[in-house]
Amino acid sequence: MGVRGLRGDQLGLVGLTFLSVSAILPGSIYLVVSRNAIAYAGVSAPLAFLVGALMMMLNVTPIYIFSSRVASAGGFYKFVEHGSGSRRASLVVGMVQALGQASPVIITPIAIAWILRISLETLYGVVVPLWALLVLGLSVQAFMFVVSYLGVRLSGRVAMAGALAQILIILGGAAYILARSPYKSAAPFELHSSPTGFFLGVLLGPYTAYVGYSSIVSFGEEARLPRQSIKRSILLSMVLMIAFYTVVEYAIVVGVPASSLDSISRYLLPSVIVYSRYLGRAYSTLALAVALSGYYTGVLVFGSSAERTLYSLARDGLLPAWLGSVSGRGTPSAAAAAVFITSAVASLASEAVMVRLYGVGVGLLYALLFWVTVLTVCNLGYHMAVNQSLSALAARVRLGGAAAITHYVIPSLGTALSAVVVYYSVMGLRPPLAYSLALVVAWAVVGALLAALRGR
Repeated sequence: MGVRGLRGDQLGLVGLTFLSVSAILPGSIYLVVSRNAIAYAGVSAPLAFLVGALMMMLNVTPIYIFSSRVASAGGFYKFVEHGSGSRRASLVVGMVQALGQASPVIITPIAIAWILRISLETLYGVVVPLWALLVLGLSVQAFMFVVSYLGVRLSGRVAMAGALAQILIILGGAAYILARSPYKSAAPFELHSSPTGFFLGVLLGPYTAYVGYSSIVSFGEEARLPRQSIKRSILLSMVLMIAFYTVVEYAIVVGVPASSLDSISRYLLPSVIVYSRYLGRAYSTLALAVALSGYYTGVLVFGSSAERTLYSLARDGLLPAWLGSVSGRGTPSAAAAAVFITSAVASLASEAVMVRLYGVGVGLLYALLFWVTVLTVCNLGYHMAVNQSLSALAARVRLGGAAAITHYVIPSLGTALSAVVVYYSVMGLRPPLAYSLALVVAWAVVGALLAALRGR
């Protein structure tokens, strides 16, 4: 028999913090995120991580403030509703939010297929059949569905174990590289590329990595003392991961001469090359395995957030009522099934189209970057909506004095910086990646139509 709502009091400060860390995905620095930053920002990749962190910290302030006021499974779009007072506008944001949160679930099987195809061939000369890689990738989505169905408390424990393993193994290797590398300098913290390339590196590299920090706002109805614990968990996870990412990316960049970065980032995972050179193939393989395992815990958090967004949108009448069903375990079971099925179909369809057009290696990479762009643009969009909603709230209640800084200045800076990144990033996109923007716009239009028809 179902229950009336999500089960409360399931997550404390520690569990929420590690869910946030897992969504940021520590292992991604060893995989695609590092490669994307180096491919576009070059030697300045560590600087790109700091710029991405700055942009995220500007966006953290509105999330921090709203988390003190609103505790809902709807997360961001409920912040927008509370701040702007516009139900219909918030529901459009909710639809964009759902696409953004589901994107990592779609991305993960593609990323695993591409990473294993490249890394196993590089390390061992083994070419794994594409069908085997696709099956392995789909197992991640199945894992997400099963664990999220069993309950958010179990999800928190799984996230903690996975995050700690990734941080210890990868950071340990980075420390060894930094101790031995003869190429250390301050150059990685200076701008050496064009603004377009650099900001595209920020978008597809560090910003993509950091976006997961705030996924835990969707656990507002299941957290213990959510108006205190969620905001503290967000700050803790961001500080930890900014330091972790920057140190590891710096170690990768200075582990080889600057002239070698471009060549190894085009076809390979730079981290695999650098770690193998300093620590041997066995340690590099261990780090790769641990990093890949992080996709299981990372997608669990994003998928769980997407499930709760769909559940909340159904509860608000925008989506079909059956998506608001809750299992006897107090989890959004129907929404979990919907996220699992639609994400699996989207992953397979993307892989099929891109591989047919561009071949296995390049096709998988394009499919991966396509959904990474969807994820990032959606995330920028709903964060900007939250930022401006905080300013609207401050204007409505006539806040002044010191509150003007946190409610007007910082949100406006966050929105402006996000807009700059979007501008430069869109300028740099070419087909097939440019089609990802059309998908986001079309999805937002559908959301607006649904909000106009059903958002009363």
